Amino acid sequence: MIIKTIQLENMRCFANQRFDLQSNFVVLQGRNGCGKTATIESLHYACYLKSFRTRSFKDLIAEGKEHCFIGVDFYQQRYALSERVSVGVQGDGKKIIK
Repeated sequence: MIIKTIQLENMRCFANQRFDLQSNFVVLQGRNGCGKTATIESLHYACYLKSFRTRSFKDLIAEGKEHCFIGVDFYQQRYALSERVSVGVQGDGKKIIK
């Protein structure tokens, strides 16, 4: 399965960000605090519905915001199948949208 794009809204340090990963090789590079780990954490959360950094899903929400959104587009080459996994997190819970 190939990850095509990641869309983040109010996720940790990202207000509204879209990453295009349709390359054979992807490098995350940047200064401390720019969002490298948050990007990996968002992929982990979309797959496992839990963070590897915190037990509370509320910690994913950017400071001063009430919700966050993670959207990941996948492509399965073998079956030529595209799928989108979307997870929304609010102060009172999480919602998975497929």
